[in-house]
Amino acid sequence: KVQYLGEGETKVETFVVESVDGTTHTVTITITGVNDAAVITGTDTGGVTEDESNPTLTETGTLTVTDVDGADEAKFVAGNGTPSAGALGSLTITEGGAWTYNVDNS
Repeated sequence: KVQYLGEGETKVETFVVESVDGTTHTVTITITGVNDAAVITGTDTGGVTEDESNPTLTETGTLTVTDVDGADEAKFVAGNGTPSAGALGSLTITEGGAWTYNVDNS
């Protein structure tokens, strides 16, 4: 149940224990959250075939990200629609994980 704690976030549990003679003592446990790595799954490979008659070569897929630390971190950085340039083409991804790869077929 503590997986939702973000990095550095704390929760405190306090318990009172009692000995046989009635003496009580308080035990305090502090739980400190860490940044658990997100898990990315989905379509992470694709392929296109070079074709002179089709100058636009495109492949698409969808990735999902889950993060037990919280829903706010379970999304992609979309780059405001700006494609990431590679040696042969460019990749764009939405915040929701839909990606498109376009090959420069010129």
